[in-house]
Amino acid sequence: MSVSQTSAARYAATVRDRYLKRWLVTGPLARLRRDGCCIFFFGGVMHPDGRFRSSWNMAMAAAIIYCSVVVPIEIAFETDMVESMCGTGEEKVKRAQCTDFQLWFWLNFAVDVWFIIDIILNFRTGFVFEGLFVNDAWKVAKHYMLRGTFFIDVLGSFPLNLVLMSVNPSNPYGDIEEDSGGDATRMNRMLRLLRMSKLAKLARMFKLFKYLEGAEAIIDPGSLQLFKLIFISLFSCHLFGCAWWLISDLELSGDLGLENDWYTEENKWQPANWLRQEPKLHIKYLHAFFWGAAMVTSMVPSDVMPVTSLEVTLTVTAMFYGLMMNAYVISSLTAALGAMNSKKEIVGAQIQRIKSLLLIKHVPADIRSRILEYYEYQYTSSAGLAQMTVLNNMPPALKATLDLASNRRLITRCPIFRQMTSASLLMLLDKMTPAVFVPNQVIVVEGTPLLAIYFIIKGIVMLSRDSGPCEKLTEPENWGADDYLRACLEEAEGGSTVMNRKTARAGTYCDAIALSTELMTAELATDSAFQEYVQSEIEKAESQPNT
Repeated sequence: MSVSQTSAARYAATVRDRYLKRWLVTGPLARLRRDGCCIFFFGGVMHPDGRFRSSWNMAMAAAIIYCSVVVPIEIAFETDMVESMCGTGEEKVKRAQCTDFQLWFWLNFAVDVWFIIDIILNFRTGFVFEGLFVNDAWKVAKHYMLRGTFFIDVLGSFPLNLVLMSVNPSNPYGDIEEDSGGDATRMNRMLRLLRMSKLAKLARMFKLFKYLEGAEAIIDPGSLQLFKLIFISLFSCHLFGCAWWLISDLELSGDLGLENDWYTEENKWQPANWLRQEPKLHIKYLHAFFWGAAMVTSMVPSDVMPVTSLEVTLTVTAMFYGLMMNAYVISSLTAALGAMNSKKEIVGAQIQRIKSLLLIKHVPADIRSRILEYYEYQYTSSAGLAQMTVLNNMPPALKATLDLASNRRLITRCPIFRQMTSASLLMLLDKMTPAVFVPNQVIVVEGTPLLAIYFIIKGIVMLSRDSGPCEKLTEPENWGADDYLRACLEEAEGGSTVMNRKTARAGTYCDAIALSTELMTAELATDSAFQEYVQSEIEKAESQPNT
């Protein structure tokens, strides 16, 4: 074998070993064979309450709200919108050269693509069945298609604009000349019928409030409920107003053969002639919204006299819907306004009893306000909520999950919790006791024994020493944890009991939870992870001379 052949063989072997085998054994093909097509291309199954899915749902809620506003306007005021964007008469330009129309067209196309991506993600989003998270890909797909909202999502994601562009590539944006003859008129009617299928996008409105439930962590539930009522009311006015204009436009234009020749008088149900000739789109829409608001609020003007069967159907539907809508708003508004202040909702009855007692005792107004302020804070603090029996019957596993979720910020900020086992952590979280301190109350004094570690839930605590500036602590900080950890290291080396190095004083009303150092010592004495950490810290200190 020649030298060149030997070099080529070595090069081929190198390529095979370094690249081909790596690609087959540990590369994309290996991952495709190991994980399957779904996980390889789309990732693993997501939890429905995960961070990414919750953020995605909020973005979907915004997209649905956009469609709920845009789609009815686009269908009812299609001709007026195109004229306002592209001009009329001699100033009219093709839709392909109209910048405003292009932005509008491709924005709607992007929303369609967004909805299609949501359908794909729904196939990769698991579900919870009787407390068990189901992440099997086939079960998730079957659940989404048979019990989920698959068909509603498909209806609301149909890319009509893309289909029309594919069917008629020579005229992708639907330009029709007004003087093109009967064929163009028939084509215009067909396109308008097809564009009415965009109403299927409103099917996703059923999922809007489900998506908005994820915002309850950052928005007050009462405010969210009030937003729902306002949105439903405005959307109803918007939808009926656009339907009124659409029916009137179809009847007047004769696109669908809905014109009537038997009624010779002026049809006052339809928009006035001056309004139809108005060049400004927002003027037309405001009058349409006014008509819808009049029907939804049951304040029907006296000149609303429908003539055709379609007009009568829409009017009667709007009137009965407005009647039910008023009953729903009245029944829900009181609860929504009451829930806007969750504190008053919880403590309202107790505070009222205390206020009545203070009035009977003729307590001065300034002292009465201070007492009421304290009890309102007390009832909504950790101590007050701990006395509520609503959550006392939870199973231990679920209670442990609640403790971890409620105190996760405290756990991450305290170094001791990171050095112990999960069993010890759960045990200590269950042993925490709530406490409430009033402004200027001294909590601990410098030089006294460290009896507990305090974790701030809400409020401000000032730490001070005989010499040195004051230090301000807020949630979710703590005091005493560093002293206790140093005491554990000193005790392992034969040191003495630790003392409080600073005086703690409440700067405001302070809601805190305390963890007894005696309980911690008893629990951590048998915690293998914490003992290994203490031993490693001692060895690390011994290995560093003159420290």
